[in-house]
Amino acid sequence: LTSPSSTHHRCSFLAVECKDTYTLNTKSSSNDIKILSTQTAALEFPHWNKFDISDMEYIKTLVVYLEQTKIRELKVSERENLKRTKDKNWITYFGDYLDEIECCPYQIPANAKLSVHDWTEIIEWLLQEAISRTYSDNKDEFNRRTPIRRVERREYALTDCESKQCEDAMNDLCKFLNIPPHPTDRVITAHTLYNFIKTKFSLSSIANYEATLEAESGDLDDAKREKDMLRKKFATQHDPWKSVHSVDDILRFYGQNGHMSNYLGFTTGNKNIDAAAIILRVLYVLDVRQSQNQLNEIVTFIQRFTANPKTNPNLGKVGR
Repeated sequence: LTSPSSTHHRCSFLAVECKDTYTLNTKSSSNDIKILSTQTAALEFPHWNKFDISDMEYIKTLVVYLEQTKIRELKVSERENLKRTKDKNWITYFGDYLDEIECCPYQIPANAKLSVHDWTEIIEWLLQEAISRTYSDNKDEFNRRTPIRRVERREYALTDCESKQCEDAMNDLCKFLNIPPHPTDRVITAHTLYNFIKTKFSLSSIANYEATLEAESGDLDDAKREKDMLRKKFATQHDPWKSVHSVDDILRFYGQNGHMSNYLGFTTGNKNIDAAAIILRVLYVLDVRQSQNQLNEIVTFIQRFTANPKTNPNLGKVGR
């Protein structure tokens, strides 16, 4: 198997009519076969799931399919020889077919015997040519398509944590943070602890807490001081982590007639659905708040350079 451009093409030589023949690689890697099988599936070949590069009949069927439906290099009347898959001269017809394809890098000598490796090289090129021509024929349609993005699902798993000591440690932490542990699933408990600690003890939360302490230590007028005292008293008495333990508690705190005055904005008439919607809304607001805090941190960091520019007065001059 030779290439018109170079005798050292990546496809191996076939030593024909020579006493000292080359030892050809008769095996193709499983990865190559998998890629070729995927390409035939993309080209809608009916037998893509039975891909076998060592089966000559399969190769012939694939070549005929690619020419008739995807490549279409020959006229319909000129495909008769290629479709004679039972003919003993089919390899010769196939070599003539490759010669007809523009820019095909492969040529097959007369009476050549191709190895599995050689067929892998040729079929790979034909599949790429078929894919290229399929795109050219329908590029407007393909360009309008939006890619299907995979949503990675985060799975939480605990390893080597089946001991009683680990369970007691998580229960103690839940008690310290005033979080009810899950009765059976430790993964859910660990996930809840992770989210709680990440939110309550983030850099932005700590910064807000320190800012609150600084404000309390400063001089405040009586009206603002009284307002802050009422807000802290309400937060202490109605802390959701301490007072919300059921659907009724959620509605009492966030519902239509709750302390937060219809936090949801609507009601479905079903308290379970209302409670679920309230939880989703609270989680959404929490995500937005976290994003806002992160943006504030970025702005603060940038302002270190833009709000206090350093100048060199020695470089300045008056007049021209």
